Amino acid sequence: MFKLIREETAVEDAVSNQHQWPVKFTATYTEDDEPAFIFVMQASPLPDVFADSLSCIASAIQMTDLPVTTPGEGSPFYRLAEVTKLCRSAKAATEFITKVTEAVQDLADNLQSADTLSVTEETIIEPTPP
Repeated sequence: MFKLIREETAVEDAVSNQHQWPVKFTATYTEDDEPAFIFVMQASPLPDVFADSLSCIASAIQMTDLPVTTPGEGSPFYRLAEVTKLCRSAKAATEFITKVTEAVQDLADNLQSADTLSVTEETIIEPTPP
């Protein structure tokens, strides 16, 4: 359903001699390699001061309800197919990678469950024999 591509993560020098580990993910659909807009972003209330931030991996409902690439009217949330998070340590980068991977797996499982529920099913229930 989804292909999650993580680019190589290597330490970079940041401002004030601190280090950062940038973790970059790109999501595509496995069927056609088209972008999969699964990363929910929250637009910064102060765009000149702070960058937009990753809020979560989209839910099944958010995959249809939230706009792509820019916030919609009345909501600061939107979806992207690519995200980069600057982590403060290698451990934090590893934890972030694990959380994203697990959340994308949950999304795939939930979408599969939604597909299963979208078909009509008939079950005959009879009394249990004594």
